[in-house]
Amino acid sequence: MKVLDPTIDAVLREYADLELRRHQLLSAGKGDSAELAEAEEQMDTLWPKLDEVQRRSLKGMASDLNWARRQGKPPPKGRKTAGEVSEQDQQELSAAIRSRDWHRILHYLRLCGPAFQAASLARERGIAYEAIGLPGYARVFKESVVVFTHRLTIEQRVIILPNRFSAADARALVSAAKDSVLVWEPKGVRVATRAAGEDRLNGAIEYKACA
Repeated sequence: MKVLDPTIDAVLREYADLELRRHQLLSAGKGDSAELAEAEEQMDTLWPKLDEVQRRSLKGMASDLNWARRQGKPPPKGRKTAGEVSEQDQQELSAAIRSRDWHRILHYLRLCGPAFQAASLARERGIAYEAIGLPGYARVFKESVVVFTHRLTIEQRVIILPNRFSAADARALVSAAKDSVLVWEPKGVRVATRAAGEDRLNGAIEYKACA
């Protein structure tokens, strides 16, 4: 599905950098700053220079950053529960992961997001952004993994967990191999690898058991 693969040229990279800076400023409570206004003005200047595929990709990236700022909560408009995620979209995501089609992975992670717990989704996004050469974006989601390991999301409710989930558990989530399944156990995080080619999104998406 090459329609999801943008041309990563100088213009896209500059826009992506500005989009990331905008996210950082908003996260720091600087929504009214001159720096934010300047960044948004530069983004407006660059936007007409991008093609439709690049624009679609950048809109998706902005959506991912918005999700991080919402602390992993679902978007105001869109799917909010695992029951709203279609089997077809789950299969498409599984196929994209097997083929390491990174832009397609990011696209279907957005569609399948409610089927994942927040730390799992953040980890997958971090892996994908690292692979496509956007380390600043990857860092946002890797840092989110650590934040989200102390929360368990059940549909639209958030339960604050006791501190038995340690920093070591968070590090285990961040450093685990890309094809591993991460499961909470009484003594901490267990990393259970699967055989090559096995569908880790089989059934009820076991991978959502992560944090």
